[in-house]
Amino acid sequence: MTIDIWNPNREALLEKYKHVLHDARRLFSWTTGAELAWLAEYSSGKQDLIEIGSYIGKSAYVMMAANPKLRVYSFDTWDDEGTDEEIKFNLRSFGKRWKGVKGNSAETLKETSGDFDSAFTDGGHLYADVVSDITNLRRILPKGTVIAGHDYRADLPEDGVTKAVRELLPNHKNVIDSIWVATL
Repeated sequence: MTIDIWNPNREALLEKYKHVLHDARRLFSWTTGAELAWLAEYSSGKQDLIEIGSYIGKSAYVMMAANPKLRVYSFDTWDDEGTDEEIKFNLRSFGKRWKGVKGNSAETLKETSGDFDSAFTDGGHLYADVVSDITNLRRILPKGTVIAGHDYRADLPEDGVTKAVRELLPNHKNVIDSIWVATL
């Protein structure tokens, strides 16, 4: 059963991906179960996904567990003590399907190229950070690519994430909790 990522049914998502969420329960995240289930559906038909901001890897874990063909390229500073080692440990079972790129996304994405077909951004939350990430994704990804992100706050229009998404991606939609989706 395919679920429309633009108009998702929360209960259907949670039911479809309950096994994936159960397997990932040991990993900490600020992302809700419904958001993670949405990410599982979003990534289900993808092959090469850019993830900006990964912390200890729960979103990457869920996406790769839901799609055995997916490769995730995570960009993060991992500047919290031990998080770079923790993510490697958490995602070790995915082998070469996961690659971590350590550094500030504004700098590391400038040097990135490849055949990516999707992106999930949950990195810096300041306006300038989000503008930089979206701008770099536009350079890397083909026009028409559907991208997604976290921490959209419709009730806080001046919040960095919300303001940048509204300004740069007028076709965006807040689809579930604080997940937004847009077409480049």
